[in-house]
Formats: sequence, C-alpha cells, structure tokens
Amino acid sequence: MATIVDVAKRAGVSTVTVSRVINEAPNVNVTTRARVEQAVRDLGYVPNVAARSLRSKRTRSLALIVPDITNAFWTTVSRGVEDAAQSQGYSVLLCNTDEDLVKQQRYLDVIVSRRVDGVIMAPCDADAAKLAPLRNHRIATVLIDRRIIGWDLDMVYGDSLSGAYALTSHLIDLGHRRIAMLSGPEGAPTAEDRIVGYCRALADAGIEPDPCLIRRGGFNWRAGDELTNQLWREGNTPTAIFAANNAIAIGVIGALGKLGLRIPQDVALVCFDDLPHAVKFFPFLTVIAQPAYDMGANAAQLLLSRLESPVPLKPRRVVLPVRMVVRYSCGSTLKEPQHSTLSLPLEGLVPPREFLVKPLAPEESAGLAGLEAGRTTDGRRRHGRRTAPLAPDKPDLGRLRQVFNFREADRPPRVELRIGGRNVYEYVLERPLKQEVAAGRSGAFAAPPEAQVEFAQHVGLDAVGCEFAWHAETWADDAVVSVTDMARLEPAPLAWQLGQLERYLRAAQGAGVGVFASFSGCFANALRSLNGRGAADLPLLERVMDLLAAHGERLIRAVCDRFADDLAFVLIADDVANDQGLALPPELFAQLAPGRLQRLIAPVLEHGVPAVLHSTGQVAAALPFVQQAGFRAIHGLDPAFNDLDALHAAWAGRLVLMGGISETLLIEGPREKIEATVAETCRRLAGQGGYVPGSPRGISDAIPPANFVAMIEATRPRSQP
Repeated sequence: MATIVDVAKRAGVSTVTVSRVINEAPNVNVTTRARVEQAVRDLGYVPNVAARSLRSKRTRSLALIVPDITNAFWTTVSRGVEDAAQSQGYSVLLCNTDEDLVKQQRYLDVIVSRRVDGVIMAPCDADAAKLAPLRNHRIATVLIDRRIIGWDLDMVYGDSLSGAYALTSHLIDLGHRRIAMLSGPEGAPTAEDRIVGYCRALADAGIEPDPCLIRRGGFNWRAGDELTNQLWREGNTPTAIFAANNAIAIGVIGALGKLGLRIPQDVALVCFDDLPHAVKFFPFLTVIAQPAYDMGANAAQLLLSRLESPVPLKPRRVVLPVRMVVRYSCGSTLKEPQHSTLSLPLEGLVPPREFLVKPLAPEESAGLAGLEAGRTTDGRRRHGRRTAPLAPDKPDLGRLRQVFNFREADRPPRVELRIGGRNVYEYVLERPLKQEVAAGRSGAFAAPPEAQVEFAQHVGLDAVGCEFAWHAETWADDAVVSVTDMARLEPAPLAWQLGQLERYLRAAQGAGVGVFASFSGCFANALRSLNGRGAADLPLLERVMDLLAAHGERLIRAVCDRFADDLAFVLIADDVANDQGLALPPELFAQLAPGRLQRLIAPVLEHGVPAVLHSTGQVAAALPFVQQAGFRAIHGLDPAFNDLDALHAAWAGRLVLMGGISETLLIEGPREKIEATVAETCRRLAGQGGYVPGSPRGISDAIPPANFVAMIEATRPRSQP
C-alpha cells in the first residue's frame, strides 16, 4: 500500500507539500498541485482519515437531520447538501427523525459521539433546549426549513408566509370563500407561517377565517387523509383545500377520491412543494414550489463557510423566494376549451403558468416572529451599506443606480469588468498580495475579495465583480466534437460559488462598494468549444448552447434568489460580435442568440436587477437584440471598432454604455493623453447619465498602474483637485 512518502518521492516534493495538497491548503503552486494529484492517482494512495482527524481535530463529515426522507422535498434538499459537501471533500451522515423527538435525541447523541464537524437539520419543534447536545459541544449548526427560539443560528428557509398568501389569494380570485387549511404539527414554524399567510390573505379579502376550516396534523399523507375525512364527517365542507405540503396533498387526493369527489370540479386543491418527478408525467397540482435543491446547497455553503472561516461569523438568515406554478387542480382552467372533463386530465394539457412570489412587506407579516428580521421597510434584505451620499472620489453604489436610470450622478461611476493584474493592486495598496486561483482560469492571478474591496475604496471604484465560471478547463484546448463530449463541461459546485459571492458581499458591507455578479454566456463559449465548426454542425452547436443556457439560467436563478437585493447588477460575458460586426450572419444570429440570452437573464429581470451584456468587437448590429432581450447596458465598446457618439445618439435613454476607453491608449499612454481623452469622452457621453467609463476588457498587467490611475483621476469633476 502506497504511503505519503511514496507520493512525495514520485512527485519530487516533500511530504509536507503532499500533505498540504491533500488537505486542500491554499497557496500551493498550480503545477506542483497537479503533479502531486497525478502521483496520488498513479499510486492509488488513500489518506488515513482517522489519523488525519486526530491531527486536525476534524473528521471532514457532516450530519443532515431531516423529518421524512421519503418526501420528495427532503430527498431533493438532501441531494443539494450532499453535492455541496462532496465538492468540498466532506461526507454526509443522513438521519431521518419522522418528526419524532425521541429519534431526534438519539441521532443527536450519535452525532456527538461521531465527532462530526457540523450539522444541518430541520428540528422537530422550535424549542432550542432540545438541541442542547449540539450547543454544549459547540458543533456548528445550520437550520433548514425550520426556525427555533433561544439559539441564534444560521438558517435557510423558503418564504412560506408569502407563498401561502399568494396561494390563498389565487383561490380567492377564483371565487372560493370556504378554503380549508390542512397544516402540519402545531408549533412547527413552517406550519404556522403557512397558516399566518393563509389567514392574512383571507382577512385582506374581507373573509373572516373560520377556525373549523384550519386543521393541524403531521406533514404526511395519513394526516391529509384523516383531516379531509374529519371535515366531511363534521359537515365543514370547503370548496377548496390548501394542503401545507405535498405529502398532505397526496392524502387529500386519496380521501376525496373515496368520497366520490372530483378535483377540481367538486373541490379545488393547492399545496406547498412540488412533486419533481411525478410532474413530468402527471402535471396536475397547482403548487408553491420551493427551491429545495438550492436550500440544501445554501445550507451546506453556510455551514462550510463557517467551518473554514478563520474568524467567527455572525449568524446569517437566508430566506429564499418561492414560485407559484398554476396547473389544473385549482380549477383555473375549467372554462378553457382545452380542459378535459376527466378529474385528472392527461391529454390536451394547458401549459402551466409559473411566476415568482414577491415577499410581503414586514407590516403585512406582523406577528410572525423572525421573518421581518434583516429586512428594510420595503421588504428587501438589509445589507448594511451606507446610503448617505459620499465624496466624489469615494465609492458609492448609488451612482450606478442613478446612471442605470439615466440620471446624472455627481461624477461618472467607475466599474471595471476585471482587475486581473497583480501589479496594479500592489501599486495602489503598496504591499505584495498573495496568489489566489481565479475560478475557471487556471493559473490566472485573482486578488482576494477583501483586497479587491480595499482597492476599490482606494481608487473610488463604485463596484467590484464576483466572477462565476466553469471549472478550469479551457474551451479552446478542450473542444467539443460530439454530444458525449458535453459531459466534460461541468460547472464549479453551486455551494462553492455562492460562498465566493457571500465573501465579496461580506467584504463590501459598510464600505460603500457595490458588488456585481459576472457569468459566462452561452453563445461565444459554444462557438469556441466547436473550434469554429458551429455553422457547419448547427444541431451540435444548438445542443451545446442549450446546455450552457440551461446551466447559466440555473446558476443565475440560484444567485438571484439569494442575493438579488445585494447586487449592483448582473453581467453576462458573451462575445456576440467580432471586429467586423455580428459573430454570425444576421439570420443565423437572430435564430441562435437572442432567445437564449433572454433565457439567461430571465431570473435577473424577475428580481428587478439591472442586466448588463459584455461583448468585444463592433456591437452596433447586436444592440437591437440586446435591448429587446431586456438588458439595461452594454459593456465593452472598444473605440477602435465602435463609434461611441453614434451609439450614444442612437441609444440614449434606452441602453447604458459602459467601457469605451481604448485599451491601446491605456497600455501605451502617455498619461496626459489618457487624462484628456477620458475627460473629453465623459464630457460628451455622461452629461445626462447613461455612461460608465472604463476599459473594454478589464485591467491586466499589460496596462501600467500609473495609466490606470490616470484614467480614474480623469473621471473626477473638474472642480475637484
């Protein structure tokens, strides 16, 4: 059996270096890391986990405690947790409590004895005293889908209150007045939230909630069956039933069938939580869909970031939005010609309607403990940034918001797509920086988020970018030649990417610096992956584009669901143009690009965040498609290929122009010419808002630091020294 000494000898390094690679320590040379990892694979070396845990006091294991693993919601949550944990080298111990406090206590004892590093759990009730073993042993804990009283912890849950309000309001709009609420156990926070939302919707519609129509039981099908039969036995028959989760809804369906009642003709039915597999074959239930996988991934990210943080973190609360999916069971399609007379239609299906449920403002949720914490008076999450105006050379996110709304700011905002050069950081901060590996760009320099925010404060950048990317495989060197090759194009783990953005936001909190999220598009990457064969193999090109668009939409939705209120804007980097114009003939471009770009930014627009497209080349012919897709701004605009004045005249008030300062000028200078050119460009384009000056591609080490500073200084108001 190979030892660590054998691995070190084969890789030509010390055993200390091998240990650092195996333990994923930072600041290991990329080439050295690859050599050690290859030696590990060649020799089949397996680290001694027990010995490592004794030395590090870490077991690289987590526990996940859920109430019912047979429920599709919890199965999906578990997958989100496991994927996130595995991506960071952690294993997961799964515990199922069946909402039984005795079983929960047994599992807590097991968890303590196994010395797991952290716990993600949905506790049986809201009593923090029941979790004493975790607290007493200082085991890092994240709550999911539940809240407790008496212990301030990281929490992740869906917006049950707003979802219940929306679902009940939908039934009221369909004409229902007697709506039964079949909820979970008394005292369970999610069950109580859904009852509060239900009652609030009734009250707002002028309907007095009837206590006889509110029933509590377990979150399982047996409760649905039993509570439905209770209503009919007692003569409290409703015209519609709101089931607090999908398991209860299954019991309701069975009970109504035995009573000879049809859904929705006799009784309408809606519920919380979708049935992710069944809905593909049987799209029937109108639901509030929670992002179950994302809840798991976010919970794991919170836990892992706490475990890896060198400093204590304040407890964080993540409330993810929910979506209403309107199908048949609510009865909304009864009068449509496509509707079947069958109770459960299988043919002639009307496409479901899905939309984001906007969170209720705190005053609308009065009395619901904890939901309003961390939100402002308009219902948006607080992020702690100052809102008072700052001096013109200080960063201020408000400038970007003014310009994105085509209003003039005290000075043009300063934003760079990427600051990728070590030299400029060290020039401004006056100290050496440690190396970090940029996501998706193997070996590239990336300053830590904390250093980027500090840099922004020094030079007055109003926002810094967090780049979301695929793994470090380069598209040009790893071309797709068939559909099977697409399996290689795997993204970085969701939880890791969420953790990176949280790190940026934590660094920017209170600094006045905004954070924008940058994502790869689906057009240029697909063309590059086919090494120029795109037009010749159109079916494969479309398949690759659809793969990238699906991944991008999925990732952007997860990011916006959690962080939309904290983002300055979302940028999609996609070179839709080249030096001569559109990257493809106009007819083919119109067929391939706009719809997929629109799909990418649909979650961005849903949350009301400005969307920006970055493209190199001559973009004039692409701008009608860009604006129609919903983008607020276009970034790049190298003056070597674009007439900035013509673009400004054509798109003023409709598209914000970003970039426009020649990269050649920034590289070659001289300083006086940079200052004069930048000042004149800002004078022409920024007078009435709608322009953000900057380099077309970002700042690299090819640009002398002094020239970058000259560009920044030229954006100051003339009256400022």
